[in-house]
Amino acid sequence: MGVERRVLYVARHGVTQANLDGINEGLEDEPLIEAGREQARALAERVAGLGLREVWTSPLARARQTAEIVAEIHGLPLHVEPDLRELDPGPWQGLTQQQMAERDPEEFARWQADPAAFRLAGRETLEEVRARAVAALERIRARDAQALVVTHTVPIRVARVHYAGEELNWFATFLPDHCVLMELAPDGDGSILRNVDTE
Repeated sequence: MGVERRVLYVARHGVTQANLDGINEGLEDEPLIEAGREQARALAERVAGLGLREVWTSPLARARQTAEIVAEIHGLPLHVEPDLRELDPGPWQGLTQQQMAERDPEEFARWQADPAAFRLAGRETLEEVRARAVAALERIRARDAQALVVTHTVPIRVARVHYAGEELNWFATFLPDHCVLMELAPDGDGSILRNVDTE
C-alpha cells in the first residue's frame, strides 16, 4: 500500500514594496508592507477550519513574515525550509524587467524566447528551482501533519507545471496572487496544484 498523498495548502507571500515597483527581488530580504501584512491576516482567516497543524516557509523575510502571522494567529509551529526560497536571479537581482532588457538585451531575449533552456552565469535555472521546490513540497506532504506552505512566485509556477505534466516553458502562463490559497491535492494517479477558490 502506497504512502497517502494528503492535501497540502500553498500560498505566495504578501506584497512588498519591490513587488509594487516591479523589481525582481530574488533572494533579497524585502519585508512586507502593511498591505502585505493585511493579506497575511486575511490568509489566516481563510485557512481557519482546515485543520492545519503546522506552517512551513521560505527563509526569506517576505515569506517568513507572512507565515509568522498565520502561525501566530492559530498557535501553530513554524518551520523554515530553505528549498522553498525564490529563484536566485544572479546579476538580475534588484532589477526591473526593463532594466534587465537594457543591461543584457541578448540574454534577456533568450530568456523570453525559451525560459526552460535559459542559462546565465550566477543565475539559477528553472529546472534547478523545480527540482528543489517539488522535493520540498513532497517532503512536507509526507509528514503526518496538515500544513500550509508559504513560498514565492517561481517555485509555485514551476511546481504547478510539474504536477500538471506540462513543459517548464508553460510556467509563465500562471501568476499566483499574493496570499491566495492553493492546494496540492491528489488527482487520479498524480497530483494537481490549483487555486482553492477559483478552480
